[in-house]
Amino acid sequence: MEIRVINTNEGFINLKQDWEVLQKQDPDNTYYSTFSFVYNSWTGHHKSNPTSKLYILCAYHNNILSGIAPLMIVRRKKYRFLHWNTLTFISIGDFRGFILKKNTTTDKGVLKTIFDFIFSGNTLFDEVDLANILSKSVLSDFLISHNEYYSDYNFLVECPVLSLDNYSDFNEYQKYFISSYTVKYLKRLKRDFSYYFNIIHKPDDSIIEQIMELNMQEQSHLKLYKGKKERRSIFDRQFFRDLIGTEMKRPGS
Repeated sequence: MEIRVINTNEGFINLKQDWEVLQKQDPDNTYYSTFSFVYNSWTGHHKSNPTSKLYILCAYHNNILSGIAPLMIVRRKKYRFLHWNTLTFISIGDFRGFILKKNTTTDKGVLKTIFDFIFSGNTLFDEVDLANILSKSVLSDFLISHNEYYSDYNFLVECPVLSLDNYSDFNEYQKYFISSYTVKYLKRLKRDFSYYFNIIHKPDDSIIEQIMELNMQEQSHLKLYKGKKERRSIFDRQFFRDLIGTEMKRPGS
């Protein structure tokens, strides 16, 4: 098994054909790990973060591409004096992971080779931060089954439910419902994962179009690569696209 590192834009683009072949073979692959999404994530990220560096790991078995770890190295800082390099996923979104050739006999070997390479004393980065991994995947199973990784593998599975029927507005809801534990958990999320919400009171057409396009592409991916023919996006119909766009821009929405 051999690892080759892709760290240039040219190398990234040249990987397109093999990547797209591999993503069709991987039953765990999601839209957020497709070549199109990852490449566009990288170009957008690099424009605002030019110090970030590509670090895509390609695993070859018998000279055949068998796995891709779509990673990059980002420069992080805290306060004025604390700076470090982090190895993390390129894409930003739910259900991220590695792309693996569909072969149960080599999957674990590919992953072991990738992680052995990552933790082989590399001095280019100081920490590894791989968040939002698809829980039911070969990658997740691999991390859970290895003691050296399992202790640092945390599940983020909560889905908040907002019961606003008995409250006049969210401020009243927050006053009576949100516990001190919830506040502490929110602070932990911000501290450990840098989650944030950007509230747009007057969305313009470009923001609305981005939301619609992302949703439609995700549903298309589920149909094409996961065989989920029943999946469809509400935005497929122009009527709903126009209606939702109008409602989002309506005063007071």
